[in-house]
Amino acid sequence: MADASPAIVRIKELLAREVTAQEYDLIRTTWFTHVDNEEQLFTPHSPAEGERYLDAVMETLTDDCLFRFPNGDQWTGQVLVREFYHTLLEAFENMVWTPQTVVVGPQGVLDFVTMSAVMRRPLGGLACVGESVRIRWLIEWPWDPIRRKFTGEIVHIYDRIE
Repeated sequence: MADASPAIVRIKELLAREVTAQEYDLIRTTWFTHVDNEEQLFTPHSPAEGERYLDAVMETLTDDCLFRFPNGDQWTGQVLVREFYHTLLEAFENMVWTPQTVVVGPQGVLDFVTMSAVMRRPLGGLACVGESVRIRWLIEWPWDPIRRKFTGEIVHIYDRIE
């Protein structure tokens, strides 16, 4: 029998993680903290208010967090991820995020969400500038059980809904 691929080994390790009710609750409440503050961040406000919401978002992420898009664009570390959020806010105006399905487990969170907005600048391979868009996203939020924070957001797919 052939050795399992590194990807299969990694998945088996993730699936073997044990989780207590307290850990599950922490993952879930950390995700709620993150998305509740993102929602506020994506709403028009004063710059100082925006930075407070961004600070709260960043508190849910590890120092070496990674945000990655399918086209290869990525931002690593708190400083660059903070820049990512500013870029996202410049790229999309009037963002409305509507969760479709959320799965929470010891590995983190998997979020299938629809976002509606007006695109003002290209981002992550999307370039429908000046258009109103509806985009479906599948986002993985890996959980670090030692640091008890998310290690980032990995966008696995996104597609524009016509």
